Amino acid sequence: PHPPARAVNANGPPFPPPARAYHPLRADTREPDDGPPDNSPLAYAPTPETVGDRADRLFSKVTLSLKGVEEEQRARVEQLTVDAGDAASNIEKVLTRFKIAVPEQAAVKPDDDDDDSAVGGPYAEPENGDNFNNSLAQLDTALTRLEAVRSTAEALPFRNPAIGKEITSPFGNRRDPFLGRLALHSGVDFRFAAGETIRPTAPGKVVNAGWTGGYGNMVEIDHGNGISTRYGHMSEILVKAGDMVGRSDVIGLAGSTGRSTGTHLHYEVRQNGRAVDPVYFLNAGLKLATYIK
Repeated sequence: PHPPARAVNANGPPFPPPARAYHPLRADTREPDDGPPDNSPLAYAPTPETVGDRADRLFSKVTLSLKGVEEEQRARVEQLTVDAGDAASNIEKVLTRFKIAVPEQAAVKPDDDDDDSAVGGPYAEPENGDNFNNSLAQLDTALTRLEAVRSTAEALPFRNPAIGKEITSPFGNRRDPFLGRLALHSGVDFRFAAGETIRPTAPGKVVNAGWTGGYGNMVEIDHGNGISTRYGHMSEILVKAGDMVGRSDVIGLAGSTGRSTGTHLHYEVRQNGRAVDPVYFLNAGLKLATYIK
């Protein structure tokens, strides 16, 4: 059928077509929507966590936590290794200065069952599968070296025999108090009160204990490595030759026996039989104070 004829206005343009009636139930009468389309996503409902999912999540957290702990422990072990190496090097410097033999680091002996008579192959770098165990091995090596040099230093007379006491006569040439002429004073004199206890500056073996000429009552202790110490002018000797003594043992009482003008301790350090200035050892002891007991 033909569309209906449009009404014509005799004095102007044609009348506009009549508006279409809108019916709420008819789709063909709905006006177009000029707004944007609704592109919002559909609502998502997560699936509930299973026991296996929770176990996996917890395992991942534990693994990360353990890895962090291992890294911290390895860093601590590496720092301890560096500290032990530095301490050993500092002790070695002092021992070398006094021409004391530095002990060699103990070598790892191969097992008796190892047979190298028919083995070989190209060299390849060792596997680095267990860094933490490697760090522990390096720490063990550093501590072994430190213990070796520390034990050597602790056996030598680096301590003060008279802490807080006044030095009345140093080592070296001086005017002899009895002859009035120049003479070598082979030790250091410390002022003591009569009867005060005397202790050795390092452990060792008593090689002489008795009256010894100008020393009066004297004790001499061998500390090994060619080093010995002498303690003179004592009023009483409390050890005998052959005794093994430690730093805390009392070896005698202060006095004024022998060539002495008053109560004091005459202290000597001898290296290979030759008297050396004890102050050198005392100063070295101050540097070693943080490393030895």
